[in-house]
This record gives sequence, structure tokens and C-alpha cells, in this order.
Amino acid sequence: MSNYAEELVYWYLRFNGFFPIVDFVIHRTNEVQCQACGLYRSDSDILAVRMPSWEEMIGAETVEECPELEKRIGTGKLVGIIGEVKSGEDAVPESLYDNDRVAKCERRIGFAAAQNAMTFKILFSHKEPRLLTNGVIHLPLKIVYSFLRERIGKYRDEKHGARLFFPSHLMQYFMDKKFGEQPENVVKRRKCGKGRGELAGDET
Repeated sequence: MSNYAEELVYWYLRFNGFFPIVDFVIHRTNEVQCQACGLYRSDSDILAVRMPSWEEMIGAETVEECPELEKRIGTGKLVGIIGEVKSGEDAVPESLYDNDRVAKCERRIGFAAAQNAMTFKILFSHKEPRLLTNGVIHLPLKIVYSFLRERIGKYRDEKHGARLFFPSHLMQYFMDKKFGEQPENVVKRRKCGKGRGELAGDET
């Protein structure tokens, strides 16, 4: 994972029952090619798979899926996600989801010939592009931030106690600071001119 946004999307998907693969390398083959540039190497920021009957318990409660994600992809089915994460404001090239790239990713997660499996192409970014083509779904990064903040805040004692088991310094820090406890800090920091990528409760 090359930046904070990709890492947060990774954990967003993990907390929603997915098994993610990050920075999937698309090697050059005779099948993966671009009409404009010939054979190429590339990558996909994140691939993820979720079983139809996934469940997670924390204490006596069954955790809930992010409603914004459920609204976009549904529930109760075998799901694969091909995700691209863009934390900047630059235009998103349509080539992110060209057919060759998608086919290669689907083969990697075993969905090319799978029955009753659905693949979703999701762009995680701050701003929705003016034109989304090829069936791409947009999910704003602010939804990712809000979900993680709320999930850690709701189960903050358990997450705090288990923080060192999470293989992510970023998540350990958020769980240690219990940033879900004071969501009003987001508004406070924005009024002070802090960057949009900073999350509630990360004051020193």
C-alpha cells in the first residue's frame, strides 16, 4: 500500500467482511494489451472477495455492513471487488477499468468462470468523476473515513485492547487514540484549515 487512502480502503473492506489483496501486479501477457500502447505492465490497487454468508461478532453483537456499501453492491452473495483508490484531485483515466485489466483481475480471484459470483468495479476517491463508464461505481473516501471512525468508536474498548494485533501502524494509532470517540473533531479541524484526509481524534 503506497499511501494512507489505500490503507484505509483496505481496512474498510476488511471490516466489511472482505479478504483483500493489495497492489495486484498485472504482468505482460499476450492477452493483456492496450490498443494504444501495446503490451504493458500495470497494477490494481486492491482486489477483494467476500463470501455470501460472512459474519463477525464483537462481544455479543453481530457487526453490520456499511450501509453505503450495501446500497451499492447488495448482500448475501459471492462478491469480488476490483478497487482503485485516488486521494488526489486529478482526473481519473478511463483505462483504470478497461476490459483487459478487468478480465485479468477476475481470473486472479477465480471469478472468471465462477457461477453466482458478482464483480464490482469501485473507484474510491474524494470527488466523483464527471463521467463514469464501463459499470464503475463511485464510493467517496469520506464514507470510508466515517465508517472506520464509527466502527472503532462503537467498539472502542475492544479495538483499543486488540490494537497491537492489527498489522497496521495507522490502525493501531487510531485505535490507541480512540478517534471514534469525538467525531466533532472533524469539524473543528476543518475550521482550523486542516487537510481533508485527517481523521477525527488524531490530535497530539
